[in-house]
Amino acid sequence: RAESVTSAEGAPPKHQTSLTTPYYYDSGVQDFFKELDAFVSECGFLMRKAEYAARLERLVEQELVTGSLPSHVLPRLSGTPRMQVANIGGQAPKEQGSCAYDDLNKELAGVQSISERAAENLLRRGECREEIGGLQSKLAETKHLAEQLKRMHIEP
Repeated sequence: RAESVTSAEGAPPKHQTSLTTPYYYDSGVQDFFKELDAFVSECGFLMRKAEYAARLERLVEQELVTGSLPSHVLPRLSGTPRMQVANIGGQAPKEQGSCAYDDLNKELAGVQSISERAAENLLRRGECREEIGGLQSKLAETKHLAEQLKRMHIEP
């Protein structure tokens, strides 16, 4: 007989094909992880925007030094505050700035990865304390890197 006929008669199945996993659902927690994911994504976007602004600023400063900017642009640039990357540890400012932005981007990706894992474990096991602890330490590292990057930029 076919399995569908056998199962309809109440006979136990020959073998179980899948394990049942309880899923816990809390809309408040789901909303929290959605907001956290959106926040991390927005931070990454703003960080990339700041990196491009720093690159553009370095290009303008190089143009000012070489004197290849048109003279009508110079008065507008002279009154604007400029951020300069400090030369720490002997690295060139361009290399150091890009490296710092890359490190910050990696930390943000780590935060996003841990938050996704925490949300999944919360749904599967009903708890995610270990991931929350990892998330707290990863956020602290990210904050520390962001503060270092902020200190690298000095107003003249």
